[in-house]
Amino acid sequence: MDYQLQKMDYRVFRLRDGDPIEALEAHVLARAYVDAWRALYLCEPIGEHAIDSLGLAIDFGRRARRLQ
Repeated sequence: MDYQLQKMDYRVFRLRDGDPIEALEAHVLARAYVDAWRALYLCEPIGEHAIDSLGLAIDFGRRARRLQ
């Protein structure tokens, strides 16, 4: 099964006030972040991942699966 085709559940938001970020660039960043995380750790990212220098965070929720 190709994990790249699975639906991605995450939300991107501003650290300052928690408002959602819906810009296409933020979602491209989130997908690239997921791919990098999977390559490094061989599992799905979980929880909130802050990127302070950009003033945003990506919340991947609580469920993680090990990649096969």
